[in-house]
Amino acid sequence: MKEIRKSRYTGQFYPGDATELASLVTSYISSPRTVSPTEDVLGVISPHAGYVYSGPCAGYSYHALANKHFSTAVIIAPSHHSAGFSWSVGDFSAYDTPLGRMQVNRSDVAALLAMPGSVFNRQVHEIEHALEVQLPFLQILRPQASIVPILLGNQTPGNSEELANLLWQQYQNRLQDTVFIVSSDASHYHDASMAEKIDGRTARLIEDGDIGNLGHFMMTRELEACGFGGILTLMHLAQKSGYNGIKTLQYTHSGKVTGDFHRVVGYLATMFYKEERA
Repeated sequence: MKEIRKSRYTGQFYPGDATELASLVTSYISSPRTVSPTEDVLGVISPHAGYVYSGPCAGYSYHALANKHFSTAVIIAPSHHSAGFSWSVGDFSAYDTPLGRMQVNRSDVAALLAMPGSVFNRQVHEIEHALEVQLPFLQILRPQASIVPILLGNQTPGNSEELANLLWQQYQNRLQDTVFIVSSDASHYHDASMAEKIDGRTARLIEDGDIGNLGHFMMTRELEACGFGGILTLMHLAQKSGYNGIKTLQYTHSGKVTGDFHRVVGYLATMFYKEERA
């Protein structure tokens, strides 16, 4: 039997008490929103900082998934500690959180690991927070869903396109039953005015579906998002599958919580959906 990935950041990024955690995440997801959920959502971008900072923003992303009856969630997160690989697929049996055990889709993981470019690097999964912090949201929204955990190492436009091609092979006939969750924060440690300017450009390029320029400016560091490889991957998947609607649901930054507007981290919630056009 495969190993269970134990929670590592309980009590740090999110509460360790199950009752408190469930109440908090439920409040984030169910708060009043300006965009009504749709059944036809391909995926979302969701931030991954401590819940006190980015939890309400992440709630926008998961609220957008509320009407989609998915059974598999593919989570694409960056590896913050190692970049010596393209992408690593989490070959575990389940992930533990204070809310219980979330099952890994073993057949999908096996299929992806059999494809070129895929590896399983146990250590990077065990120490990474960016994927773990998404799980309580999924457990509240769809507790019976299974996950396919993917960590990106070398984030480049080329790797994102290759991963998108791999995921398209695996899921092109299952899009109604699958969601893609990209875990990413936006810019880091600029003053609030500069952060809003940088992140505003990032959001516009994402909404325009401009993969080329977004990838270019991320590589030259004119724009910033620690999970930009996953963002590009989801943009490729949206183009391949005809999900032509991309909408920023919320933008905020840490200064609005801490009161420190000199060094902030930006948070973005974005929805990829099928927009009917006349």
